[in-house]
Amino acid sequence: MPFDRRQIAVLLLLVACAAAGCAARGSERGIARDPRCHAPAGSPAQMTRRAGPFSLYGYALQLSAPRRCGEGVAFDVAGSGRRRFAGAQPAGRPRLFDWRRSCRGRAPLPPPCASACRGRPRPDEACTDVSALELAYEVRRRLQASGRRSSVGIAACGERHGERGFYRVTLSVYDWADADAAIAAAAERLRAWRVGDALRVAVQPIACGVAL
Repeated sequence: MPFDRRQIAVLLLLVACAAAGCAARGSERGIARDPRCHAPAGSPAQMTRRAGPFSLYGYALQLSAPRRCGEGVAFDVAGSGRRRFAGAQPAGRPRLFDWRRSCRGRAPLPPPCASACRGRPRPDEACTDVSALELAYEVRRRLQASGRRSSVGIAACGERHGERGFYRVTLSVYDWADADAAIAAAAERLRAWRVGDALRVAVQPIACGVAL
């Protein structure tokens, strides 16, 4: 019995839907098999920097002990400068992005706004509050320039920074072979910005998508 055009269209639609379902299931199986979705590449033995104090051109820094968060590991790289990350201050100081919204265009600047640095501060600037996000992106750009994959986002372990409830900014790498480079780049930027707070560095699996 010959099919009319409507029946042929329905059959083609059913075939296309079935094929899409098979492709999705195949994609899901591929994601499940990819080891990078479940653990960072490489081995912790590839990281040579150990927890404790160290220095960079005479600038004192501190690397925390590793902290496991699921399949990833997080470290805090702390500087010894006079500046702090906005959002980790006592009450009355601006939050991480507050100066963008409430300080810009105001003259003269009220005291909380006057302490907020705009981007990378010059060594002689009097500002004391810097954006952890902007510093972390500078670190990421340096890692990218050397061919290392990284990202910036909410902290590993979901930990909040300071008493005002802000989540820590985290620089993440996905290969243990890049851990030393990430810590060194973070230390170099903390020194350049003269920051006395800690930037979190994490070695973790890549964020794999889920096929729907």
